[in-house]
Amino acid sequence: MLDTSDPELARAQFESFGKQMPLLYLILVLNAAAITVEFFRPNRIWMSTIAPLVICGVALLRGWWWWRQSGSSRFSDADITRTLRRTCNLAVVLTLAFDAWSMTIYPSGDGYARAHLSFFLALTQVSTVFCLMTIRAAVMRVAATSTACFVIYFSLVDDGQMLVEALVLCFVGLGMMVVTNR
Repeated sequence: MLDTSDPELARAQFESFGKQMPLLYLILVLNAAAITVEFFRPNRIWMSTIAPLVICGVALLRGWWWWRQSGSSRFSDADITRTLRRTCNLAVVLTLAFDAWSMTIYPSGDGYARAHLSFFLALTQVSTVFCLMTIRAAVMRVAATSTACFVIYFSLVDDGQMLVEALVLCFVGLGMMVVTNR
């Protein structure tokens, strides 16, 4: 639950986000670009190129918006609360979009590409949690969403061969959530 009862805290979180979010979105775009190159398939242009371009376009727009914010002084407390709530919700939407795209292209890769993709998902989750650390609600939502997607998908795919990786990421996700709550 996002606590916005303290306007000074919300303002400080907003200012911190203004510094962290462009970095987060840059990491997401660069990771997606690496995966896009590795999973490019001319016969699957929608999933190997267009889908990541759309998702990355949204990420770049959001990163640019945050980068342009030079402090919270021009925003009212209500604006800041609305922005933080929207950011928490959008974090889940983008997490689901990146996860769905990754899981859709996963079967088209060889063993090396699939391992690279699972590595991408794990590192993306960790970097996202660190960049969102200012707002506990965003961290919890992203960590829970990405961990659940990862564990469910990789428990079922490839006859469970990725189950160990899924469980390791589950423990990492749980650990990050515990640390965030402290």
